[in-house]
Amino acid sequence: MWAAQTLEAFRVRHRYDVVFSRQPGPAALSFALLLKLTRSRVPLVALFSWISRPKKAWFLRLVQSHITKLILPPPTQLEFAIDRLRLPAAKVVGIPWEMRELYARARFVVLPLHQSDTDNGVTCLLEAWSMSRPVICSLIDGQRGALDHGRNSLFVTPGDAEALRKAIVDLWDHPEESARMGAEARRAVEEHRRLDRFIGQVSEVIREAAEGSR
Repeated sequence: MWAAQTLEAFRVRHRYDVVFSRQPGPAALSFALLLKLTRSRVPLVALFSWISRPKKAWFLRLVQSHITKLILPPPTQLEFAIDRLRLPAAKVVGIPWEMRELYARARFVVLPLHQSDTDNGVTCLLEAWSMSRPVICSLIDGQRGALDHGRNSLFVTPGDAEALRKAIVDLWDHPEESARMGAEARRAVEEHRRLDRFIGQVSEVIREAAEGSR
């Protein structure tokens, strides 16, 4: 998948003022390598959270000349880029994650997900709910039962871009509905998703297992 995305991005690169990559895979580095091999130039901004792994560090040092800006939120990774890889300080940008601030500024949170039988996205979902923000989420099998459609969230069919767009526009155009759903989302967290409740449930399972082994 990443190889196809890289090749397509390279093919259409001149249509855009800048190329931005946030993928955890090798797409950004491969794109930079293509630019280097073909002696092409296009502004490339790449966001990484972990570059200190040996292979990625080696690859990054090889192609860094064709990366315009490298965004590294973790301070340790920013320091690694400058101190160990000797990347120019002007090329490296540190943007700390201020998740509470971002959630607070948002009217709602959108979680477009690929189909999966595990609960992908649940951490972001609960964070949004804890901040009284409703969620527009792809209804994947792994999230079955987690969302209450129309009450604290809206769900759409995975891969249906038009349905996702409609849900976003509709909720944006009705801020009072978004606020109502956000309040319900917060209530759901307080009543059913508290950490002490989860710890109690896990502790009960462990206790039963221990007693059954005696």
